[in-house]
Amino acid sequence: MTTLQPLRVREAGAGDIEAIARVMLDARRAAGERFPPSVHDDAELVPHLLRDVLPVAEAWVAERDSRVVGVLVLENDLLDSLYVTPDAQGRGIGTGLLALAKERRPEGLRLWVFVSNEPARALYERHGFVVIGGSDGEANEEGAPDLLLAWSPTSG
Repeated sequence: MTTLQPLRVREAGAGDIEAIARVMLDARRAAGERFPPSVHDDAELVPHLLRDVLPVAEAWVAERDSRVVGVLVLENDLLDSLYVTPDAQGRGIGTGLLALAKERRPEGLRLWVFVSNEPARALYERHGFVVIGGSDGEANEEGAPDLLLAWSPTSG
């Protein structure tokens, strides 16, 4: 029997980009049809993260046994990304990262989620996020229907 090390959450840096990209890609693949196909090649993700995300966002990684198993990206009041590796899902990592997001943004958060991603929607709703809007896909590159959710300290 192996014992898992406790979860360690820390701010991400440029040296974490490959691991962050791997978590995002693996989680999207494992979600299957709940995620619409990306309009970008997998190889474009690392340059995008380095060029467009890290300079303007706050990124965090969750590590277990020295391996990145979760990613949280916050940009202003937007929870831009929350991904957990498929083999670590259902173990409280997403919940822990959501708690960190609320701690970092105590005045409130917004996020977009695809309508088809029922497990993510259920997670957010369990943690006090409510639907405040949505689109038929015009708000995202994938052209897939999505919902805008929000959390405020008064809503849960």
